[in-house]
Amino acid sequence: MISQTSAESDLPPWFKPARPRLDEQGSLFTISLEVALVRMKVSPDEFNRWHLHGWISFAFAPMELNDPDDQKILEIAFVRDVVRSGLSDAQITQLLDRFPKPASFDPDTTVFSFRYGLVQVAPPDEPEDPSAVIESNLKDWIRECDRDRLTELHDQIVERLRTSEATEAEARN
Repeated sequence: MISQTSAESDLPPWFKPARPRLDEQGSLFTISLEVALVRMKVSPDEFNRWHLHGWISFAFAPMELNDPDDQKILEIAFVRDVVRSGLSDAQITQLLDRFPKPASFDPDTTVFSFRYGLVQVAPPDEPEDPSAVIESNLKDWIRECDRDRLTELHDQIVERLRTSEATEAEARN
């Protein structure tokens, strides 16, 4: 189970709880485990050592993997990055034991936070339509403006209206 130091609702909006990728969808593009290891710069000896430590959930054997997002490829990449972080074997074991098996987390979006534990970067929310933001806040903002700012805005609006009228007149001619 994922060891989370705080509730999901306590996470800042740029984080979400980390979830391993367990869905396995077939692909027309497959590669062998050996080719995947070469691409990830992981030797079979390293892989076997990781499996003996219990860090990798499956043994080295001839198999075909979906390229590039097979859960086994994600697991190898995630463990590789943890192993190469400079931690001792005992620290790696202690850390990886806190996470569900297989540790098929996306290594591009998963991070360990000392405050929140294992988290994934959440995609940003779609920004609100600027017109909607202006519409919903304009009255309050104007109420807070001083006279100089209101005069400046008035002048800009008058100038824009003049430009707009001139453009419309040219279009009619």
